[in-house]
Amino acid sequence: MELAHRSICLTSAFFLTYFTATLAAKAQIVPDATLPNNSTVTTTGQLHTINGGTTVGVNLYHSFKDFSVPTNNTAYFNNAPQVQNILTRVTGNTASDIDGTIRANGNANLYLLNPNGITFGQNAKLEIGGSFTGSTGSSFKFPDGSEFSAKNPQAPPLLTMSITPGLQYGQTDPRSMVTNAGRLTVREGQGIALQGGTVSSTGVLTAPSGTVQVLGNQVSLLDNAKIDVSGVNGGGTVLVGGDYQGKGTVPNAQQTFIDRGVTINADALQNGNGGRVIVWADKLTEFYGTVTARGVSLSTPVGNTSVSNGGFVEVSGKENLVYRGIVDVSALFGKTGTLLLDPYDITIADFNYPANYPYDYTTYVRDPQGNVISSTFHPGVQSTLPQILSGNFAGSSITIAASTLESQSADIVLQATNDITLNQSLTLSHAISFSAGGIFSMATGTSITASGNKVDITGAGGITVGSINTSSTTNNAGAISLTSTNGKITIGNLTASATGTFNGGEVKLQSNGDITTSSISSIDTHALSGSAGNITLTANNGSITLNSGNKLYATSSSDGNNGGNVTLQTNGNITIKGIVDASGGKNGVSGTIKLTSDRGSISIDSGIVSSDNFGTKQGGNIILQALNGTIDINNSGQLSVASGVQITKIDRTFLTGITGSAAGNIELRAGNDITITGFFDAFGDSKPINSISYNGSYDYFSNIIVKSTNGSVILNGAEISSENIFPDSSKYAGDIFIQAGKNVEIRKLGDGSGSDIPSKINSAGNYGRIS
Repeated sequence: MELAHRSICLTSAFFLTYFTATLAAKAQIVPDATLPNNSTVTTTGQLHTINGGTTVGVNLYHSFKDFSVPTNNTAYFNNAPQVQNILTRVTGNTASDIDGTIRANGNANLYLLNPNGITFGQNAKLEIGGSFTGSTGSSFKFPDGSEFSAKNPQAPPLLTMSITPGLQYGQTDPRSMVTNAGRLTVREGQGIALQGGTVSSTGVLTAPSGTVQVLGNQVSLLDNAKIDVSGVNGGGTVLVGGDYQGKGTVPNAQQTFIDRGVTINADALQNGNGGRVIVWADKLTEFYGTVTARGVSLSTPVGNTSVSNGGFVEVSGKENLVYRGIVDVSALFGKTGTLLLDPYDITIADFNYPANYPYDYTTYVRDPQGNVISSTFHPGVQSTLPQILSGNFAGSSITIAASTLESQSADIVLQATNDITLNQSLTLSHAISFSAGGIFSMATGTSITASGNKVDITGAGGITVGSINTSSTTNNAGAISLTSTNGKITIGNLTASATGTFNGGEVKLQSNGDITTSSISSIDTHALSGSAGNITLTANNGSITLNSGNKLYATSSSDGNNGGNVTLQTNGNITIKGIVDASGGKNGVSGTIKLTSDRGSISIDSGIVSSDNFGTKQGGNIILQALNGTIDINNSGQLSVASGVQITKIDRTFLTGITGSAAGNIELRAGNDITITGFFDAFGDSKPINSISYNGSYDYFSNIIVKSTNGSVILNGAEISSENIFPDSSKYAGDIFIQAGKNVEIRKLGDGSGSDIPSKINSAGNYGRIS
């Protein structure tokens, strides 16, 4: 397979060499006398000066029967200074063979249109102040629909119009060819565009901080071809085969091939951002080359000093993609840039490249007699070589090997029209984003590790993940984001913890379906000496379930740092059978835990919800809101805010503080009934909801709020108390507020030994208010 590809490349190079070596000594620049004011050519030695032509506004039109420039010859367009665009067409039946120099005055853009083809030999070069476009289109098309046609030279009158290089052309014969073996260079900020049916380059295209476009039905960069749009103050733009995601106004290639020796550079050389590189095809893209779009800053940033970032690279085939190249969008002090791969389906797994696959790559060349011939070959690689992206080329499945993804110096974006499946673990040094139009799934036992970097997953049809770890020992932990617009989310272990003085990362899950933990799930944003990250779970049209043994940890172990906030929001039910913990450090503030169900119920069944505090600062708030449902804290359920009490019976709800400035609040809010039941241990003791102060060193104590908008509040042998157990008369226990739309019922329950234990509402020590 590889040998077949190489033989075609050598044959193409042979043809280019043959033509440039056998061109006649005299330049073939022959006007066709089709303009109101015709072009003229004066030859002095090897200099061919082109005068005349028809000027309309800032546009100068030339028309030739033949236009070729042999080796060491110069075609000099002697345009007036006010001319901004030189539009040149070839109306005869021969291709343009350029192996010399094309020159123009001032900063005029030069357009060469020849439907028969254009070949730039090894000695071809440009000496122009503006941009250059070489196209095999049939005409230049103007915004009002009029044309400057090479097929119909007697077309309507010429107009004065602004022209965008590389965009406005008539139909192109898919067999017409543009080839380049030369070194074509334009000035800083200008552009080079090569457009045809088949466009191929083995040479060099250079436009510092400018734009290079290589566009056609079939596009290839072969051998050691190079495109360079690097610039002192930032990289430029490269479009090979199309624009971003195949959108925009430029034509899209059906097939694009980038050889292993090819380099595309869009770097900032002194100070600036990396550039933008797009490699695209509607059917098949094969990429084996190297792309750099690196950013660079003059010095280490200080304070709010702006920094320069890496660029953006997309390498994609709408239907089929083979990716085995290298992309570097790093930045010395700034943010790493992005690599985007976006075919139909993506699978990340080990993969053996098939010996033959059902897709051919056809290239067009000319034989020594000038006839166009075609050659068909399979440009794949040997199966013994490592693969990064390959698959069955029926537009349905793409397979990515993890090893080369891991070697990219870029934030990676994988976008699939359909599904993304991870069958192999990934360990990355940069951020990664997955976006599946269908389902995103990770096979059992697989993991994603991206230390200190963000992992972002979108699966429109649903998400199932195993282990994701963005923890760091040298930086803040990275964020983890899972979003499903039409499906449910099932999670394994999500870890965004940090050691040292660094902070935990944020974990955010959003689904229009259910959010469910697997049997060994945990979400951990713990920070050792920094602050914990927030955890947010939103299920707009589903339920949230934390199963037994599962954990949501947004805690900090540090003396002076804070727990994160934990927020669960849904229109369905919330069921907590595991542990939810937002405790702060000894001298930090605990986070807030808020569970809200707009239309469902909240059940804490054998679960622990804790916002403890280990020292002198504030315990967090726990807020339970079931706006149109019920709140059920079952016989094993526990709410714990601010630690210092060892909880041995997990049928209590505690709100306690040790030496802090304020403990947190407990809020129970429901649209319907709230029932609080006191249960009994072996000795028949009722278990209370408590707000207890352990010393009198702080000014405010926690409040307990129980509110039912449309139902009743029922206390079944339950005890609700807010106590200051120390004798400091200047301090106060917290307030107790109980409000019901219907009734507040205080009931008695027997303890099994004949005694009655009443429900109690009390405020001990320095009393708080009861209402």
